[in-house]
Amino acid sequence: GVVTHNKNNYYLPAFSTIYAGSGKQSDKYELISQLVYKEVPAEKRVTFEKWASLMDHVYKINDNGKWALIFAIMCAFRSNIHCIDRLFTAPFFMGPMSSGKTQIAISIRSLFISPNIPIFNLNTGTDAAMATIMGMFKDVPVVLDEYNNKDISDNKFQALKGIVYDGDGKQKRKGTSGREIENDKVFAPVVICGQETPQRDDNALMSRVIVCEVPKPRNRTPEEVRIFEELKTIEDPNKVGLSNVLLQILELRPMFMDHFRHLKQEAYNELKQDIINSGEMDRLMKTASLFLGTVKLIEQYSSLQLPFTYAEFFKIAQEKIRFQLSLIRSTDKLAMFFTAVNNMIDTKQVIEGREFLIEQPKKVTGKDSRGDQHTFTFEPDTNIMFIRLSSVFSIFDRSGYNSEGSTLSTIEQNLRSHPSYIGTVPSRRFTWEESIEIARADDQETMVKVMKPKSTSTSAIIIDYDKFRELYNIDFRRTFAPEPEPEVKKEENVRTNTHTTTTQDLSFPPSDGDNRPF
Repeated sequence: GVVTHNKNNYYLPAFSTIYAGSGKQSDKYELISQLVYKEVPAEKRVTFEKWASLMDHVYKINDNGKWALIFAIMCAFRSNIHCIDRLFTAPFFMGPMSSGKTQIAISIRSLFISPNIPIFNLNTGTDAAMATIMGMFKDVPVVLDEYNNKDISDNKFQALKGIVYDGDGKQKRKGTSGREIENDKVFAPVVICGQETPQRDDNALMSRVIVCEVPKPRNRTPEEVRIFEELKTIEDPNKVGLSNVLLQILELRPMFMDHFRHLKQEAYNELKQDIINSGEMDRLMKTASLFLGTVKLIEQYSSLQLPFTYAEFFKIAQEKIRFQLSLIRSTDKLAMFFTAVNNMIDTKQVIEGREFLIEQPKKVTGKDSRGDQHTFTFEPDTNIMFIRLSSVFSIFDRSGYNSEGSTLSTIEQNLRSHPSYIGTVPSRRFTWEESIEIARADDQETMVKVMKPKSTSTSAIIIDYDKFRELYNIDFRRTFAPEPEPEVKKEENVRTNTHTTTTQDLSFPPSDGDNRPF
């Protein structure tokens, strides 16, 4: 376990023969002992270009190989990237069982350590173990597998939000007494895998990661199987290994320290030119700009050759942002609320005219999102919805749809920042009909149902209904088309009273019209 470097001796307990075969003591350095540089014979070495091409081709579905390749390079400089704006990111590989999502994550990690090392299971691993692993190695990716929205602990989920983006670890008091505070350090980048999209806590984690869908492959060709096995052979240090490729990548560190900040900002500005900014959109653009800045740096300042250009990957990043933004907006608390309202309209729990009203007014006086008095004017044929949010939310909350425990203030706050939100109106007349039973004035005193009009005047929220339908693809209006009357088939044989004359062959001559019998 003693090595000599620059005429100095160093003791490495992880490689000491003292712990060889000593049972539990060897587990203490199980992970550390994997961080070794293994010289690859010259005849077996693969170039950076060969490894990058294999990553791109093996995981070509949805361009997952491109994202995995760039993130593997980013991991080597996580400490240099994070200190710029105190943010980093993580890829989230999501797909069904046996889709190969874990293999992509292991391929990213194999650039640094052996692929045979176990990965961390988010369901069975403890919270303390995850915190320890995050601070054990610098710039070496950790694979977190089996993510799901319901079963992982809340402490682990909240820790993930800090780990993948701003790198904040757990704060705790040092010892049972005293006033010293210590922080669990986060040094490692992470790769997350799971069968579910991270929708928990109003998509808080989804807006911090890059979601990469991994569908289950069908009918793999022999060529696809061959290049997959070739990649896995290269990743295994017992067969080939990627130590020489990692050294080539680490030579880029001075370039990352000098140029990455302004390249990342350039990529962010380019994204802002084409995409309308919003809260979650801004976070996604900052995340994507890390990848784009890395591609631009390699293309402009290094001799390494990527299997794609910056212009090609820029289009992929734009599509990824749009896809993920639509995923967030269709699964956030506000989207789930309006989906539930649409279902409650079908079950007659929410009634048009009572809880909401859709009209085409020319102008409405109310308050905008800042609380200022304003007269809103609308173009002809513009559909405007007035909704009694507190009334609808009370039905939503007691009907079992509120699975995430959303509050009225949360829904109202999220709605104020929605593109379809216009403002509030202090008073609006709502009119509807309700069926009531009354006794019929007869001997049997039977009960009959009659429709009785009702109305109320109350405050309401104003929503641009046309824009609302466009964003959510939900229509609250219910139109009942009359059933077509069945067509009466014409009788094929129509009876008529017309007399027809037939010619008959008689054995005697016909009558001449005389009245005499003979």
